[in-house]
Amino acid sequence: FLGACNRNQELVNLELDQNNIAGSLPPEMGLLSSLERLTLRGGPVSFLSGTIPSELGLLTNLRVFYIRANRLYGTLPPELGMWTELEELDVSRNRITGQLFSEIGNFRHVRFFDVSANSLSGPIPSELGNMKKCRKLFFEENNFFSPIPSEVGHLTLLQELKGGYNVLESLPSELGRLTSATVISLLDSDIQGKIPTEIGKLSRLMNLELRNNVLSGPIPSHIGRLLNLRDQLDLSNNRLEGEIPSEIGQLTQLRGLRLAQNLLSGEVPEALSNLSRLTSIELDGNKLAGTIPNAVCNTFNDTAPAFEADCIDFDDRCPCCISCCVDGQDCSCRYLGTDKEFLCFQKRN
Repeated sequence: FLGACNRNQELVNLELDQNNIAGSLPPEMGLLSSLERLTLRGGPVSFLSGTIPSELGLLTNLRVFYIRANRLYGTLPPELGMWTELEELDVSRNRITGQLFSEIGNFRHVRFFDVSANSLSGPIPSELGNMKKCRKLFFEENNFFSPIPSEVGHLTLLQELKGGYNVLESLPSELGRLTSATVISLLDSDIQGKIPTEIGKLSRLMNLELRNNVLSGPIPSHIGRLLNLRDQLDLSNNRLEGEIPSEIGQLTQLRGLRLAQNLLSGEVPEALSNLSRLTSIELDGNKLAGTIPNAVCNTFNDTAPAFEADCIDFDDRCPCCISCCVDGQDCSCRYLGTDKEFLCFQKRN
């Protein structure tokens, strides 16, 4: 096909995505020494299986390697670390096991790196800090068991970091160096300790997901500096304590605020009345009390976000809540059977 070979008639581009290719990867592919792009995305009916041959490490001119959505198993051969010109790697949605090799430190030109939805285990190698040109780093849905290495702070060009559904133990303060980041998603990963205040330095961040972890301590007021946060701030299902910081009211672009199932106490801050773009706010399953400020209800009565809380905990029974819960469970919409029943079924962010 067009552009497959160079001027010397050597194969440089082999793209066979979703062509129902079955069988295994032949080790002889390692003889294609001029190959720069190899893409073999699986499906739609048949898929590659077997292991990734170590001979592929001989493709030292390779820039793009995509084998997403197949049924490959075994380990990632460390010989792949010889791909020093690599720019994009996607081995996601396979059945790859073992540890991620430290030779990823040789991928100094990588912009896109995706090993998600496999069964990789062990530590995340600190050598990932050498991938300083990386824009997107995805390793979610594996069995990694280690802290996120502090060297992640070297990836100052990183735009998206997704590493949920592992066991990541803690959040390094070096996350605050990812000043190009727009998305950080580290959910369901048994992360303990406090949310580092340095996260407030991520001025371009649009989406922060840390739900279903074991985070403790207060919500840092520095989160109020994330003025571009617009998709969601999701800190639900943790062990966060203290009051909801009024600085969250500075996130005027925010559409989803999820603080449910924590140990938060005190009153709902009046500053939340500034969040006129919210489509969803979840405060249930906490220890909040007092009354909902009139200014907050005035805003939410106009914008009608899906507001969920333990209404009985408030002196005024949360008059602008859409759904009332009991200890964060058994939530029911207060408008069922009324002319505002449509509010019970509005689409959430």
